[in-house]
Amino acid sequence: MAFLKEKFLLLCFVTFNSLLFSVSSRGPVYRPPPVEWLTEPFPRIPFTQGMSKLFGASNVHLKSNGTYADIILDKTSGSGLVSKQRYYHGFFSAAIKLPAGFTSGEVLAFYVSHGQMRKYNHDEIDFELLGYAKRRQWVLQTNMYGNGSLKTGREEKVYLWFDPTQEFHQYTILWNSHHIVFLVDNVPVREVIHNKAISSAYPSKPMSLYAAIWDTSEWSTNGGKYPVNYKYARYK
Repeated sequence: MAFLKEKFLLLCFVTFNSLLFSVSSRGPVYRPPPVEWLTEPFPRIPFTQGMSKLFGASNVHLKSNGTYADIILDKTSGSGLVSKQRYYHGFFSAAIKLPAGFTSGEVLAFYVSHGQMRKYNHDEIDFELLGYAKRRQWVLQTNMYGNGSLKTGREEKVYLWFDPTQEFHQYTILWNSHHIVFLVDNVPVREVIHNKAISSAYPSKPMSLYAAIWDTSEWSTNGGKYPVNYKYARYK
């Protein structure tokens, strides 16, 4: 598979469908300034052009000639997509709308990873959207590590200023040799600068782009205390 060294944008629309019921955001009200979004100059690439089905193929539903995709979690399987190329750096963005309701135990991820190539020495940069039982709202977690390091970087949680189940919102990763920036609706929520302190754990390997949903009840809900409740699932 070819390695690309130029900037790359995958700008796509993802609907994660799995659970029902309504939710309201409890985060502070925030209105981003009216400036041009970083994603606006880039062309949109449909899933069919940039991605392939990774797992749970029957739970991946492409729509509008591949412009949109539903990736679904049910009792049989989660589901996911992977890019057809690998990248040394890039600018990756997806518009995502999350399912509402009792979402505990679910994780929806938009990320780049070298993990499929070298399991115990891989690089990864993640948006991890965590279902959360007690507040009945989603929590955004950013995550990054290089060379399999679990000590440097790692997770930081963000409580969103909007309800991510009501409409599509833009989740963007900028990754180059200088820094990694996570943005939500054009607003930077985290920056990791490449410096000597984290040089050995800074992601630098060629990575693939992923979008996936799966059941993580065991590690994301205190050992399975609040597992996915499939009686609320919506099957397609």
